[in-house]
Amino acid sequence: MMHDLLGRLAQFGGEGALCALFVLSVVNMAVISQRVWFFAKRHMNVAKFVKQLAPLLRVRDFARARNLSQGSNASICAITLAGLSEAENGLPAVQDAYETAISYERIILEDKLVALADIGRLALLIGLLGSLFDVLAFAHSSDKTSPDAVAIAQPIHAAMIASVSPLIGGLLVAIPGWLARSILNVHVQRILVECQFVARLGSSQLASAEQVKANSPVQSLKLRRVSA
Repeated sequence: MMHDLLGRLAQFGGEGALCALFVLSVVNMAVISQRVWFFAKRHMNVAKFVKQLAPLLRVRDFARARNLSQGSNASICAITLAGLSEAENGLPAVQDAYETAISYERIILEDKLVALADIGRLALLIGLLGSLFDVLAFAHSSDKTSPDAVAIAQPIHAAMIASVSPLIGGLLVAIPGWLARSILNVHVQRILVECQFVARLGSSQLASAEQVKANSPVQSLKLRRVSA
């Protein structure tokens, strides 16, 4: 009785593993598609943006710099806009705004990348369990027939192929997710490097503008009056 129950459980377990792998494959492709579409919408020409932004920061034309940054939803535009929002409060406030914005942007960019790795590990585990269930189901069915009948009706090599099919399915789900995560992670790191470059550029340009303003004749005259 218990032996028959385990045999039925093993048979349904193998079928359930294949169904679970199918669901995971759909979820996996949905996450990959969403991430690819997300990065495609936020793509922009970084070199062109920096070339337009640098002169505006140099002359402290913050209004036009904000308008330029608001023209796209790319990560570097969000970083630039965060720094410009604190431009009137001095360079330390701008640098703090840049650091906070980059940290927040990292969270947005790396969203769901961990899920791809978790889906891959879960799919591989389900594939292993499905293969184990198929082996148990084959052992249960072979106990009910004679060895000759098994050799004719269900060859060993066919049973082995059937038992490894869930494992192969798990790999087919896990490998695309892992590859997509690796590729997207490289893209995320590149975007973060671009954001850090724009932050350093903005800080240096604002620092140069403040130094020029401090050394201007009008500012020097004001400082003399205050010291007097």
